[in-house]
Amino acid sequence: MGEDTGFEFTDDAVPRAYEEVLVPRLFEPWALLLLDECDLRRNAVVLDVATGPGTVARAAAKRIGLGGRVVATDISRPMLDVANSKPSSPGSAPITYIESPAAFGS
Repeated sequence: MGEDTGFEFTDDAVPRAYEEVLVPRLFEPWALLLLDECDLRRNAVVLDVATGPGTVARAAAKRIGLGGRVVATDISRPMLDVANSKPSSPGSAPITYIESPAAFGS
């Protein structure tokens, strides 16, 4: 533990790997199961912390509809760039992407 592996979520290659490998096989199915458990209501406000490529944020936006709002945060600007580059589904709530760590303090 504590070793520097050289892996950084801010590396531009990480979001591409997420999109090509992890999103379709792991994150999309998981996002749908997660949101089923949340029982989101139309017009809700959703905060997605550590959004990565925005998989949960987009699925939530679709469920809550145009009257809702999603704020999605991530520490990685490249991840947010990928998330923000995706088109929104018709009838989905607007999503605001904000670069921010998930934790406060040191």
